[in-house]
Parts: sequence; structure tokens; C-alpha cells
Amino acid sequence: MSRAAGFFCMLTPFLLASCEEPEGPGGGDFIWVAKFYSGGFQCDPISRYVPPDVRQVLGEAGIPVFDIIIEHYGVCAACGCPTYAAMHYALINRFRLSRAERLGFVQKEPPEELQSRPLAGTSQQVYLVLVATEISRCI
Repeated sequence: MSRAAGFFCMLTPFLLASCEEPEGPGGGDFIWVAKFYSGGFQCDPISRYVPPDVRQVLGEAGIPVFDIIIEHYGVCAACGCPTYAAMHYALINRFRLSRAERLGFVQKEPPEELQSRPLAGTSQQVYLVLVATEISRCI
């Protein structure tokens, strides 16, 4: 391990310990939040529904997102039915829950079969993102 990496590893706990938790304990705990999106209309050629990018929606509110799962629902083909329906799940830090709730998200676990896939990044990458996020809150 390089000297810089060793120094960073030794300094990280002190930097994180100096931060205050703005919304309570559990800053390192992950929770799933969810929000249902549907839109568009069957039989309407100009109706196009593009669901919001959940990572962007939460990110603009200062909520880092560590993983996303989308559970697509079936839609009917009758005129007037939506063309899109899905539950969007996002993995966030527990202490950001109240902010996510203000955006209409609720704490909800994705179905077990959707959780069996690995996270998008390795645990080391998630750790580095967490450290960078926590350090930026202190600055």
C-alpha cells in the first residue's frame, strides 16, 4: 500500500468522527426507499412517458444513491391505460430518509428476487463514495 493510501486510511476515521449527523444516528446504515411511477396513455401516438431518473431526483436533493432497482409492472392495452408503470427503489443512507420522504419516497424493501443481484460497485468503491460524501458534508 502506498504511503498516501495508508495516510488516507488512518485519517478517514478522524474526519468522519468530526462530522455531526444532521438527521440522527445510523449514517452508515443503508435502507431502501421506493416510489411508484406511471404515465403515458395507450392508443395516444403522441403520448410518451419517460420516467424520472431516480438517481438524479434524489441527488438534486442532496441524497447520494448507492444502487437502484426498478420493478416493472404490467399495464393493460386498453385505450387510456398507462404505457409505463414501475416501482423505483433506491438504496440510500438511513439518515437521509426524511429528505427522501419529502420527495414522495417511502421506506420499502424491493422484492427478494430482485435483491439477489450484486451491487453495481464493489464494497471498496461504495466505501470510497461514502467517505467522499461524508467528508464533503464536513467541509
